Amino acid sequence: MESNYQEYRGPQLIGRRSALQRLGAIALGLGAGGCSRGFVLRTIYPEARALDAIATESLLAAFVTTVVPEVDSPERVVRLMQDPTLPFAAFSQVLAADLVRRTREQVGHAAFDRLDLERRTAVITDGLEGGGIPSRIYNGAVLFTQAAVYGGLASGDGSCAITGFEGRFQFRGYAEQTYPDPERFLPAPVSADGNPW
Repeated sequence: MESNYQEYRGPQLIGRRSALQRLGAIALGLGAGGCSRGFVLRTIYPEARALDAIATESLLAAFVTTVVPEVDSPERVVRLMQDPTLPFAAFSQVLAADLVRRTREQVGHAAFDRLDLERRTAVITDGLEGGGIPSRIYNGAVLFTQAAVYGGLASGDGSCAITGFEGRFQFRGYAEQTYPDPERFLPAPVSADGNPW
């Protein structure tokens, strides 16, 4: 009789790209509720086709700096948002078009990326609380942005300057790794017969 037992090999680590793909799938699930990109673009945001690549990147960079104002390089996060291997890329242009539409409704003809932080925050809050598919897209975009910045996914070395996380372990010598007198934290040594040394 064959056994179904498999040897446990410990926790399996996943790579950064795999982590981003999983986060993108979560963001997509939150964002679209199962709708295809073409359906969303044609039905809800026909003006998304009018946005060129530069305008879309500028709008998304303003979105990133609104969600995480301390971010060093929003362009890296925008690149991840538009990475075709990640599911959220299908909705990055939709998010940009919705930012344009909501800004026009709230402020007039001003561009979202030219607004101050307070007004941009108000536009994003309106998108988060508006309900329906746009609200899901905004929630997914906020989650994706925070994961990319705070998780160190947007940096080349996995670090996050905002939280002080340095990324991969870097050996800096034993003096940095231990206390100068570790004996004070240890119990008194005992010989084989139980007597102190």
